[in-house]
Amino acid sequence: MTKIVQLPTPTPEITVMSENEIREFKPIYAKPNTLMKLYDLSRTSVYRLLKRAKDEGFEDVEVSVSQSMTLVHLETFNEFLKSINKAHL
Repeated sequence: MTKIVQLPTPTPEITVMSENEIREFKPIYAKPNTLMKLYDLSRTSVYRLLKRAKDEGFEDVEVSVSQSMTLVHLETFNEFLKSINKAHL
């Protein structure tokens, strides 16, 4: 069954008219595969770091949204990376 949705009538106040009106947004969550591209890491490294983050108390670093999809909270992941900076020395 098709559900018909009534959309608001476009007005200048709610319509982007030029490139200058487009706002940038900061992503909050990302898939682990996206982390591979963002941080130039291998798949193994991403999953190893996520496991280590959870083991070290960063429980909110991952959110399981379905059985087959996990999202990573980027701010928590960045905090974890800062916490392990130079820990190998």
